[in-house]
Amino acid sequence: DRMVGGYERVRLQYRRWLTVEDGFYDHSRLQVNGTVIWEQPSTPGGGTHFIDTDWVMHDEYVDDLVDEDDTVSVAWTLESDWGLEFGGWNIDDVCLVAPADLGAWYASDDFDAGDGDNGCSTAPF
Repeated sequence: DRMVGGYERVRLQYRRWLTVEDGFYDHSRLQVNGTVIWEQPSTPGGGTHFIDTDWVMHDEYVDDLVDEDDTVSVAWTLESDWGLEFGGWNIDDVCLVAPADLGAWYASDDFDAGDGDNGCSTAPF
């Protein structure tokens, strides 16, 4: 859990390397305060596996999910069947990001986690 009180816009940023079967068989999810905000797709018949071939930046707004105690709890989950086995979740560079100046943030495209310094304006947890 991380405190994020006092900020109007909060984003969760992290890098992932995820390899799982199609969502028809496996279920990888990202949850914030118990709410699923991302899950890998499922295709009819389950023939399209979810295979990242490199680290992928993922960036989600989470300010609507901050609880009454101004905290954010993040969970990456995986439910796998007994069939094929892949690598699952690999997570790195996790940051909760909140701008000090919303006007400058909205006016700029520079607030990006892919800038080489992990994009963190707060300490990673």
